[in-house]
Amino acid sequence: TVMAAVGEAGQDRDFALKLCLEEVINNAMEHGNLDDPDKAVYLTVKKIPEGVVIRVKDEGDGFDYRSLESLWETRPLLSERGRGLVLVRHYADRVEFKGDGNEVVLTFRR
Repeated sequence: TVMAAVGEAGQDRDFALKLCLEEVINNAMEHGNLDDPDKAVYLTVKKIPEGVVIRVKDEGDGFDYRSLESLWETRPLLSERGRGLVLVRHYADRVEFKGDGNEVVLTFRR
């Protein structure tokens, strides 16, 4: 399982993985694919010696992920929009956006 790939870190790590997966998949469906049922979300999980790499890609147009740098530091966690990516950035060991911004790669280390 994905949880086993990052080692025996317990409930905290399980919570972090589930939260991050939920956030990026929901973002892909809602913001990327605009809730279009004809568009897919692709999920790839790869076990690496250091842990696990998770890729989530949607069929949307993407977004300017470079503008997120200021969001990481300034977005209040109680804000209605944008806090999901702040939480993902907090829990994942690495967050990368690829292409036009319609693919996110999360790395979780043991």
